[in-house]
Amino acid sequence: LIFDFIDQYPEKELPFDIIKIERSFIRRIEVDESEREMMKHFTAIAGTCKANVCVEGVETEGMRDILREYPVQTFQGYLYAKPLETDAFLAYMQEKDMHIKDN
Repeated sequence: LIFDFIDQYPEKELPFDIIKIERSFIRRIEVDESEREMMKHFTAIAGTCKANVCVEGVETEGMRDILREYPVQTFQGYLYAKPLETDAFLAYMQEKDMHIKDN
């Protein structure tokens, strides 16, 4: 599958700029060395692709602290906020004095 993917994009102009790591890959990162090893490889691949990394499912400060050891640009999860509807999200961002980046 990797070779088929590479054949589709031979000039390395990949159709993405963010690789999102699903929470199942970090659920036990505080106690499971293999999850930390996978994170090392995921972030290395992202770096090779010149993509940022977003990790979802960050629920504890311990998870966050471990993930900060890797080149991860964005964290999502209950440690920061529960899932929000659009209006609630915008109010949350305003309350925290955060701004949404225009692309």
